[in-house]
Amino acid sequence: MFDLIIEDATIVSSRGRQVADIALRRGRIVYIGPRPIGRTRERVNAIGRFVMPGIIDTHVHFSAGDGAEVSPWVTESRAALTGGVTCVVEAPVVKNARALATLRKRARSESRCNFGFWAPASTLAESQKMLDAGALGLALTLDGSSRADISDDGLRAFFQSIKAPLGFHVEDQRVLAERLAALGADAAPNDLRPPAAAAAGIQRLITLVREFDRPAHVFQLSTAQELQLLDPLGGELPITSAVSPSHLALSVDQNGELGTLLKSEPPIRTETDRRALWTALKRNRVDTIASAHTPHTRAAKQGPLAGLPAGLPGVETTFSVMLSAVQQGRISLERMVELLTEAPARILGLKKKGRLETGCDADLVLFSESDVARLQEHSLVTNAGWSPFIGRELAPKPELVILGGAIVARNGELVSDGIRGSELGR
Repeated sequence: MFDLIIEDATIVSSRGRQVADIALRRGRIVYIGPRPIGRTRERVNAIGRFVMPGIIDTHVHFSAGDGAEVSPWVTESRAALTGGVTCVVEAPVVKNARALATLRKRARSESRCNFGFWAPASTLAESQKMLDAGALGLALTLDGSSRADISDDGLRAFFQSIKAPLGFHVEDQRVLAERLAALGADAAPNDLRPPAAAAAGIQRLITLVREFDRPAHVFQLSTAQELQLLDPLGGELPITSAVSPSHLALSVDQNGELGTLLKSEPPIRTETDRRALWTALKRNRVDTIASAHTPHTRAAKQGPLAGLPAGLPGVETTFSVMLSAVQQGRISLERMVELLTEAPARILGLKKKGRLETGCDADLVLFSESDVARLQEHSLVTNAGWSPFIGRELAPKPELVILGGAIVARNGELVSDGIRGSELGR
């Protein structure tokens, strides 16, 4: 007996569209095709609707919440599921393998969606301990905010010794230090963390990838200068990159009324940079979308700029922002699915995720393409309680979200709060 059959679904992948039934059993996709033979516990009629794999968000900061009574792993994983995100990869700020183990234990107990972790780079030995314990990849920050040796020789050691995926915050420490000394901590974010800092980090990364011929992933592209360095490579080097919906949809020129709420690292950039990111996305020069979701509240983002936390909420609006781009003709539905599901799974080596094929995990999102709705704060699940997209006409959240073969969210509301996600493994 099947657990669930989705009938007459239009299945979307980067290769195109297929109308078929999808049968699920014990958390896996076991059949795709015309009417499956056998009984089922539940049926969903999907005529006229699309089905895609669950979204994989490769860069979130759930643990950076502002100390609410409810754990951020509870509130933010709920928010993720209502927005169609079935897998998240946390980039935590922890000092060692023991602290990461504590965080992993908490996620196993509290996370409603599937989850994995980037190990924050530390000493080479400590970094390897975190990877051996189950982290999906190593996160290196070139701005000097970690314990890792980010000198040229230090980075070479990571490239040579670490076999897991390497992810990078690319803003360069030397450029940032020069700007801070010249301008002071209260200067505007784009002055303190200028495009030149991101470009300098990208140039260092290109040099290292060329030397070692091994993959590297950029967590957040934000500037035209970075793209000018990467675009001529044309796939010559194994450098992949992500961009956040916030950097695609916001600019300091058009959204300055948000004030200190906009503070993020890398900063929200100019309209010229925003348009360059869209051009790169349409030309297949960006590989995936990652929210960099950070659930700071409005209250935490008020005050003198230098002392405020960086980061914007976004995990539950990623789907809506990107489907709105499809509705507006910016990208195709097939390209959206590739960016949100297939490419993240490929970058992280998640063999059973990101595809609707027999044998793959039964994490699915069912939706219609034509609907729009004005985003309102009361519809948000995140503990942040706000979004930079409040008041915008966006595609609504998915009609159905399925995790491990079970329906967990309907039309933006959680159906079952008893389900727990599983930790991702390579």
